[in-house]
Amino acid sequence: MAISAFFSFTLQADPSPSVQINVWSGGHIPTLKSVLPPNYVVLDRKVEQSNSHDAGYLEPSRRDALFRKTGIERRLKMFDDLDKDLLVVAIPHYSVSELKAQYPMLEENEIRALKRELGSSP
Repeated sequence: MAISAFFSFTLQADPSPSVQINVWSGGHIPTLKSVLPPNYVVLDRKVEQSNSHDAGYLEPSRRDALFRKTGIERRLKMFDDLDKDLLVVAIPHYSVSELKAQYPMLEENEIRALKRELGSSP
């Protein structure tokens, strides 16, 4: 009942075709796509998780396990979750010297260990 009310409200809004509206789905996506206007994009949790993984994002538990494994967890105590995520995403894209300049609290051998664990060349 709540789902049909949501779609009734959404369809009545009728936004401009140039506006993209994202709708999360936990159900059958082809059916959902067939009832929504073309500027509505149906997002699926499994697809979005796959895209996040492809972009280099690690779930917090996996990220923190990586930091423990490489021995840098204690050096990152002042980092919040966003800072930790940014470090993990940056590792494959920057050289050790560039990362050392950005993260002076890390030793070069620790940065190399992170790069090795994440499968990128040092």
